[in-house]
Amino acid sequence: MGKLIDALYYLVVTALIGGFVVQGALKLTPTLEHTFGTAAARVPDSWAFPLAIIGLLTLNLLLERILPLRALSEAHWVYTARPARRMPGFDGLSWVQLGLVGAVAALVGMGQGMWWQYAVIAVLSRFMMGMRNWTLAQLLAAGVTRSVGLGGLSVQDSELVSQAFAQCAITNNPKVWLAVRPAGNPWLLVARRYGRRFYLPLLVVIIVCLSLSMAPTWPQVAAVVFLLAWSILGAGVARCARFGMWGSPETARVLWVVVAGHALVAAMILWVTWRAVNPAALVATVVMVVYVGVVRSRPRAATSAEVVDSGLGAMVSPDLIGYYGKGLVVALVGAVITLAAISGS
Repeated sequence: MGKLIDALYYLVVTALIGGFVVQGALKLTPTLEHTFGTAAARVPDSWAFPLAIIGLLTLNLLLERILPLRALSEAHWVYTARPARRMPGFDGLSWVQLGLVGAVAALVGMGQGMWWQYAVIAVLSRFMMGMRNWTLAQLLAAGVTRSVGLGGLSVQDSELVSQAFAQCAITNNPKVWLAVRPAGNPWLLVARRYGRRFYLPLLVVIIVCLSLSMAPTWPQVAAVVFLLAWSILGAGVARCARFGMWGSPETARVLWVVVAGHALVAAMILWVTWRAVNPAALVATVVMVVYVGVVRSRPRAATSAEVVDSGLGAMVSPDLIGYYGKGLVVALVGAVITLAAISGS
């Protein structure tokens, strides 16, 4: 009975968050249209559905890689499940994942009038991908993977979290990565780092497919979502080209080239999809993506436990806000400037 109550609590919280997001998107679209005008997109309506399905399936694949749906922590097994002679794998976090995936899919499909169809497809595919860990060894291994995947929420150290994700790739494929020979070429090292961080190419597919699937019906919202998400992704790409104390002028040039290439890809997508022929839109995009990628890729950590009263009945930590919001103000301003330039072109 207790587990049922916990699951219902998680579902209610997820539904509330999803409702706020949906209502915000519905109110944001007419506001953006009134402020900036209509930004046309070159994505045909017939492409929206397959792009959305590819993006949602890739999202489910990424979630299963970093947050397995069925998992069991060692502490829960030793102190709770084993004495009760049970081997559960489906818990409250599993319900939260299903709820969040359904909310994201409903938001993507709402502009096309297919919100519940997208939600059903996303939830069913997430459930089918997650029903694969049945033995105790598989559940415990998935529990370790899930603990690492949740590290970004409980450990406020960007370098530690990034290295933990990369180490998971080595652990899951030891024969591939342990057989790699040492190299001194910085470009080869960047490529290897990018390959170990398997979530980066998956995030590229997710961001591009989901934003383009919303472009025919919600061009303004899709442009803002794409720019913000692509800028944040640039931090992970830039981190592959950072060498810390072992760096040199050559590796510094590699960093700037990698980040600039990432920004030029965003500008090209804007030019092709949202008809961003205005030079101001392309320049703002490149500057924003480069700045956010470089700033957020620098080592940062939350070290202060100080909290202040927000005036809204809750205590907030300025250090945590600075940790998670590093560079996002510039990204938001750059996205607004780009959107204004696109709408006026």
